[in-house]
Amino acid sequence: MKKPLTNLQLAAVASAVLPRERINATCEPTYRDDDIALQGVTTDNGEKYLVTCPLGNDASTDLQTQEPLLNALHSLYRRSLLSFDVPVPIGFTRLRTGQKAMVAKGFDAPLLESIATGTTTVGTSFSFSEGNNTPDTNSGSLFPIQAWAKPLAIALASLHRTELQDVASASLPINDAASIRQELHHALAQGKASGHIPQTVSKRWQQRLDNPSLWRFSSVLIHSNIAPTCVFGSADGIVGICDWGEAQFGDPAVDLAAVLSGATPKFSKEFYRVYRLQRRSGVDGGLESRVELMAELAILRWLLHGLECKDAEIINDAATMMTELNNTLEQEATSYPDNRKSLKDVPSDSHEPTQALPTIRETDNDEALTEAVHISDIDGKNK
Repeated sequence: MKKPLTNLQLAAVASAVLPRERINATCEPTYRDDDIALQGVTTDNGEKYLVTCPLGNDASTDLQTQEPLLNALHSLYRRSLLSFDVPVPIGFTRLRTGQKAMVAKGFDAPLLESIATGTTTVGTSFSFSEGNNTPDTNSGSLFPIQAWAKPLAIALASLHRTELQDVASASLPINDAASIRQELHHALAQGKASGHIPQTVSKRWQQRLDNPSLWRFSSVLIHSNIAPTCVFGSADGIVGICDWGEAQFGDPAVDLAAVLSGATPKFSKEFYRVYRLQRRSGVDGGLESRVELMAELAILRWLLHGLECKDAEIINDAATMMTELNNTLEQEATSYPDNRKSLKDVPSDSHEPTQALPTIRETDNDEALTEAVHISDIDGKNK
C-alpha cells in the first residue's frame, strides 16, 4: 500500500493538469482508502475540480481505462438520458511513483459518506426526511438514511436502462445470465470444498442457483462497486457517481444488493417501488430473490478472498458470518414453518409491468408509485 498523498500534494496535481487555473483551496470531497485518494479543489474563478490519485497499480489502470466510459456517460447525462453526471476527465498527469492521477470536473455536492458521518460542510437537506429535522435512519446498511432510497433507485434505474450502443466506445465486459450463473456455481463449489459453509446456508444458495426462474434476465450496464464513498448527493438527489473501474454489463442485482444489503423493510419497499417504475418494463421476476442472494454471497466472496491470500483472520471472519447467517435461517425455519416456500415454487414473472414515471430527473408523483416486496435485511460484507 502506497502512502496517501496530502491535500496540498493533491492540489499540486490539479495545478499540473490545469496550468492556466489558479488553485486557491481544497474542498470536499476528501477521501482516502487503500486504493484511491480523492480530493476536491477550487479555483479563483469558482470552478471546482476532483483529483483522483491511485495508491495501487490496479487502481491506476482503472483510471486510464475509465475515460471512454466517463465521456459516454456524460454525453448521456447532457442528453437527459442519465439522471446523474460523472467526473468528466480533463487530463492525466504522471506521479513520481510512475502512476497516473486524473483531474476531472467536480460536483457541487458532498459524498454520501460525508453526509452519513456528519463530516460534510456543504449545506444539504438530502440527509433528512421531508418535514423532519432529524434523519430517518436505515441502520445496518451502507446507505443508512431512509431519504436516500428514492434518489438511489432513480439513479440506478437510469443507469440500468443504458443501451450497449451508447457506451460501445468503452469496450466493457459483457456477462450474460448463463455465464454469471456458471461463475457463481463454481464459486459455491470452491466454498463447499473449504468446509466453511454450513449445511443450511449451502442448501439455500444451491437451490437459488439451481432455480432457472431466477436467472431469466438481460444484462444491463452496472457500476459493480456502488458505495457511499463514490456517490455524490444534494437536496436535488444523486448528483454524480465516480469510481467506474469495475463497470460492466451484468446482473442488475449486483448494484441493488450493494444498496439493499442490511436495509430496513421501509427502505427496501421505497427503493423497489421507485426502481420498478423507473426501469419501466425492464425488471425481471427473479430480481428481488437474486438481490438477496447477491447480498449473502458477499460472505462467500470474502471467504474465497481469504482462502486465496491465505489470511486466517479473513477466513475466520467469513466463517463467523456464515454461522450467523445459518443460525438466522434455522431460527426462521423453526419460528415460521408454515411460511416457508421452496425456491422451486418462485414464479418466473412475479410482477406485472407498471406505468413509467413521466421523467427521469424528477419523480415527485408518489401517488403513482406501486408497492413492491422488500428483501430481508441479512447483512453482507464485501472485500
